[in-house]
Amino acid sequence: MRFFVLLLAIITLAGCSAMMTSGGSSGSAAASSTSSASDASITAAVRSNLAADSVVGSLQLGVRTVNGQVTLSGRVDSYTAYNQAERLTMSTNGVKSIDNQIQIETAK
Repeated sequence: MRFFVLLLAIITLAGCSAMMTSGGSSGSAAASSTSSASDASITAAVRSNLAADSVVGSLQLGVRTVNGQVTLSGRVDSYTAYNQAERLTMSTNGVKSIDNQIQIETAK
C-alpha cells in the first residue's frame, strides 16, 4: 500500500513539474495576451514620440509592432526625417528592433 501511495505522489509531482516548466496551455495564452498588450503600448508610445517631434510630427507614418519589432512605413521628404523617425523609435522603451520601410521621396 505504501508503494502505491509513493508512486502516486511521484507521478503527481512529475505532472506538476511538467506544467511549471512548459507554462501549461493557459500560460502560453496568457503570455501571448501579454505580448499583444505590450506591443500595443509600444506602438502607442512610438506614435506619441513621432507626433511630438518637430521634424516628423506632421508626417503620416505607419507604426506596427509584433513581439517588440517595430515596422515603420510611409513617405518622408528627407534623410533627416528618415533618420529622426528611426532614432525616436529606437529610443522608445520596449522596442527590440526596427524594420524601417519608410521611403524617401526627394524633390526632382
